[in-house]
Amino acid sequence: MNFLLLVLLLVQPWLATCKRIAVIGGGISGAFASKYLAEYDKGCALQQITIFDPLTLGEQTTIISSAEWQGSRVSSVRLRDNSVVEIGASVFYSGFHLIMEMIEGDDSLEVGIAFNTGSTKTLHKDLRRGMGIYNGYGDWPFLTSNFSKWYSLMLMAWRYNIDLYRVFSATDKVEYAFKIIHNLLLSEHETTFFENAAEMWDAVGLLKPAHGSFDDFLDAIAVCGSKNRLPWWRQMLPYQGCIREELLAAVTLCNYNQAPSSVNGLVGLGSFVAAKVQLLSVMGGNHKLMASAYRQAKAIKRELCGNADSIRHVKQRVTTLVSSNKSVELFSRDVSLGKFDVVILAAPYHMAQLQFFVQSDKDAAVLQPMPFSRFDAANHNPHRDGDAPVMSALLPDYATRPFTQVVTTLISGAVLNATYFKLETSNLPRSIYMTEHAKGIEHNITAISQITPTGSYKVFSNNELNKLVLKTFFGEKHTVEVVKIWGGPHGGATADYQGAGKTVNYQLFGDQLYYPNSIETSMSCMELSAIGAKSVAKLIAKNLGLLIPHNGTQDKHDEL
Repeated sequence: MNFLLLVLLLVQPWLATCKRIAVIGGGISGAFASKYLAEYDKGCALQQITIFDPLTLGEQTTIISSAEWQGSRVSSVRLRDNSVVEIGASVFYSGFHLIMEMIEGDDSLEVGIAFNTGSTKTLHKDLRRGMGIYNGYGDWPFLTSNFSKWYSLMLMAWRYNIDLYRVFSATDKVEYAFKIIHNLLLSEHETTFFENAAEMWDAVGLLKPAHGSFDDFLDAIAVCGSKNRLPWWRQMLPYQGCIREELLAAVTLCNYNQAPSSVNGLVGLGSFVAAKVQLLSVMGGNHKLMASAYRQAKAIKRELCGNADSIRHVKQRVTTLVSSNKSVELFSRDVSLGKFDVVILAAPYHMAQLQFFVQSDKDAAVLQPMPFSRFDAANHNPHRDGDAPVMSALLPDYATRPFTQVVTTLISGAVLNATYFKLETSNLPRSIYMTEHAKGIEHNITAISQITPTGSYKVFSNNELNKLVLKTFFGEKHTVEVVKIWGGPHGGATADYQGAGKTVNYQLFGDQLYYPNSIETSMSCMELSAIGAKSVAKLIAKNLGLLIPHNGTQDKHDEL
């Protein structure tokens, strides 16, 4: 009896510290957060990490209605010719430090050239070369078909002149800032446990471009456009163009389906990085990243704690959260999925389609709407009334509004209609990007790219394209392989920025509910999802005592 009492006395404190964590969503945010938490749990204080997602983690996408369940926006499909094509987030580059670290941690993952069906490290010799910007008037302001890389860069430098230098300089600073962000996320200094994305952008000098429109930022650095026309001396030179109306509009429309006036400065500069760097993808499909993160998390738990089963994936869709003083209970409709100490909402708020409740202090049977923390973008702190935070049941509009819709259409057996674009077939570029005007008259198409030399194309548009449009562009013998609608009231591709990039706190409700995807209202890409996951994992680790912040010297970085 005394022996049993001794065991209970020794074990009880350990049991009290064991925590159960639920992750809702198995995309980049959810899978990466699980891996980061496993790394921080060196003392094995986390009893269980459960990822809830109705789809298999890292499986090639199932084309289902976005009104039902959109699934991860990092998605790949295999076409009839066995080639793998990205239909969601397509690219990354070596400056995506967290993505590259995840790949480097898995010997089964290999990096290849982007836009190359994820199969080889070099472009197929029979693919077309170059890109073109189409303005919808039958003209091509910028066209590099069949040109070498260096000649294309020289042509770009001549056409956009000093404005190209200004934008390149700004993007260089953004790339450097992201290196600093990576270092800050690895640090355990007390100032690097960011409560929200705004604190992080402020720490690396990117708060202004994140909070203002790309148009306003371009005006500030004197790039031609809404307020700054081409200077007189450029008007005297041949083949001069406005980079904002052509190249910058093309890249923001292609990547975010929004014009420079609608995205924030950080999004616009991030989009332009693609014009400077070698773009990459995971060979066989970027969808492999989520499965890899999950495997790596289990391997870490096995190594540190001897129990890989403490990290698991449950194929259930969470529909309701009910918070009490001690835990959060999750439900799939009327079925309880268990009680957890911490919940990570690893999906955009409007896509998750969740109901959030708290039990009444007076009667546990009475449920009230969960009072989310409000965030004041002006001073980067929650509103407070004395020492108590002022709570609101509703998040601000920018955190909850639907994302912009993008439709990805994959075509095979096609012959692109060169005559329609007033070109010879031999002069068609591999990728066609639309200006804002061209998008408006060309059926809201933003980009057309050749993905195989045998007539396969990927098309981005606002809405699903009808048969007549597809026949006009791709001939009578084309086959529609895939139509994926990233949209609807509970879907979408990227945040609807409306010219700004405000964010809510990562902690939505005390120490119980965390939201890594809040970062997406300032910028969306695979690396940003990973950064949100890392930031939230650090906060949870700190709050649970897995990490102890230190207060040494920390540098402040210049503002862009």
